Amino acid sequence: MQVKRYLRCFGKHTFARAEERCMLADIIRDSWLALRDTGILEGKSAAEKSVLFQATNIDFPLFYQAWDPVLRVDFRTGERMCGGSPCFCGSGLPFVSCCGRTPGEDELSAGFF
Repeated sequence: MQVKRYLRCFGKHTFARAEERCMLADIIRDSWLALRDTGILEGKSAAEKSVLFQATNIDFPLFYQAWDPVLRVDFRTGERMCGGSPCFCGSGLPFVSCCGRTPGEDELSAGFF
């Protein structure tokens, strides 16, 4: 169910590489173990466990890489920065319009960044 959710997000039917499959298996396993360690699964039937795991929202890193190959983090708070987040520098601008802005090709070639 989680693999299906992951693939559906990218409009794919299969993995691009074996490394992608292994990475996803590790993330899903870690999520299942974290859910198990909470104790919420104790005394539940297999069907009830399946429903709980299906409702678990797993944060797949490649969702972010689909739009931006760089995972941007505010290390002071430990939170991921997304496009609409206010910039951590205090400018009041959205992160993608300020410190998270990706310079254009013309800026990079001319050295304006």
